[in-house]
Amino acid sequence: MGHETKTAVNVHTTQDSENPHHHMTARRNWHKSAKAMEGDIAVQMHQEAAQTGLRYSNVIGDEDASYIKQIREKCDATVNKFSDIGHVKRTLNGKLEKLQKQHKSLTLIVRRDFVKIFTYAVHFDETWYE
Repeated sequence: MGHETKTAVNVHTTQDSENPHHHMTARRNWHKSAKAMEGDIAVQMHQEAAQTGLRYSNVIGDEDASYIKQIREKCDATVNKFSDIGHVKRTLNGKLEKLQKQHKSLTLIVRRDFVKIFTYAVHFDETWYE
């Protein structure tokens, strides 16, 4: 298992004693968008692992599919993506909240219980993925 840290720091100054329109941007070791950082790190980790003979067959992550797309395109098209339960629960609860506007019987207690039972079912079925 590995980890990687990339840092993007933006420093903006709108006023300067010599030039009131001075604009400065400082970046450390990342020069792309913050959105691209996650995928870049994931690809780098997979490539470094492959150099040592290690192959990741599964990835656990959030509902954002941009990083898995990059891994599949640049490293290994057969990698499985598993959603982490925290993000699944949050997404499910958000969708139930939207449904509650049309179905008043989906009270907070019913939604909580539904998410709880769904979580038990997911934990019970360890083969569940993307």
